[in-house]
Amino acid sequence: MVGRSAIVIAHRLYTVRELDRILVFAAGRIVEDGSHDRLLAIDDGHYRRLFERQPEQRRRKPPDPHNCATAVIR
Repeated sequence: MVGRSAIVIAHRLYTVRELDRILVFAAGRIVEDGSHDRLLAIDDGHYRRLFERQPEQRRRKPPDPHNCATAVIR
């Protein structure tokens, strides 16, 4: 989706792994902001803790962005 923005709300973190920017909310506030790799690098980060609780997600491939509902919303 070059030149476009999409808002994705996800509980399964494999859904957002390929996004350019991920915002992590806690208690209604943004507590972390960055790419998947950057957020995983935060030792005691919210995103990392959530990701580690979903071990099956690490093995899954991210969805094809051309086959997602967001790709058809204009």
